[in-house]
Order: sequence, then C-alpha cells, then structure tokens
Amino acid sequence: MKYHTIIIAIATLIAGVNVGHAQAAQNLPSDVSRVIAQRDAEIRKINQHCVIELERLKISYTKRGDLKNAVLVDNLIKEMKAAHATNVIVGRWMFSSQGKNTPYTFRADGSVSGIGPVHGHPFNARWRAVGSDIEVFDGAGKTFIRLSVAFTGNVRLLAEDSRGGMWTGKKIE
Repeated sequence: MKYHTIIIAIATLIAGVNVGHAQAAQNLPSDVSRVIAQRDAEIRKINQHCVIELERLKISYTKRGDLKNAVLVDNLIKEMKAAHATNVIVGRWMFSSQGKNTPYTFRADGSVSGIGPVHGHPFNARWRAVGSDIEVFDGAGKTFIRLSVAFTGNVRLLAEDSRGGMWTGKKIE
C-alpha cells in the first residue's frame, strides 16, 4: 500500500510540472526551447506509464471490491489526463477541414481566440479540460468545439464542432 501512495504522490507532482511554461517558452532562445521540449517529452512518457499503471491498480482494486481506492485512483487518472490536456493545448494552433485553415490561440488562463471557420469573423471564447478532452465554449457555457488530446503528447488534435464537422489541428507555436 505504501508503494501505491508513493506512485500517486509522484504522479500528482509530475502531472502539474509544466503547466503554463508554454507561454514563457515563446521568448526563449531556440537551444533552450529544445532542451525544454526534450524534458516535456520525457515527462509525457513518465506520465503515460504512470496512467497505465494506475489503470491496472484501479482494475485490481475494483476486482477486489475495494471501491474506495478504485474511485480514488480513477479520480487521480482523470486529474492527470486533464493536466496533460491543459499542458498540450496552450499555444497557437492551425485547424484544417475541407481546405479551410482556421488559426486559434489557447492561453493558460482558459481563454481562446481565433477566426470562426464558418463566417470568418474573429471570436473570443473560453476553454476547459474535461478528462483528456478540451472543450471550447461560449459565454453561455455551451460547448461548440470538443478537442481530443491523446495522452501520448502528440501535437495533432482531432476536433468536432457543434455542427458535426471534423477538424485536425497542428500546433504552430
């Protein structure tokens, strides 16, 4: 049990390590940015391994009937995935669908701006992490874009808009 507590503590620490550094990295020399990118890649690998192990523990606790710990581990997994999604999304992105390219800027404060793909008008909205997904929502709280963020740290996203349109996104920082 002590081993599991240590894994959970380390996982919680690592999940939030690089939140918000994407904005600061924009002003760094390229060689420094390269080192930080390598560090982030290693952290993603550790986090991915940790989530896999935590999923195994959750299954084990569930099979043993230890629902208290199964729920605890499940909540930790959700927190780690949301932290990962937050770390990945902050920055500048180009989304594409059917020959249309639409730029978006996601900020660490939860704001997002871009050019609307349908009418071509600038917009400002908010985003939030929901599990390993990112939702972009309007002032009324209505989600109009859902982004799927792979826990592998890929910088490509799949997005679905409120009209069922599918988009791919590439980070352009």
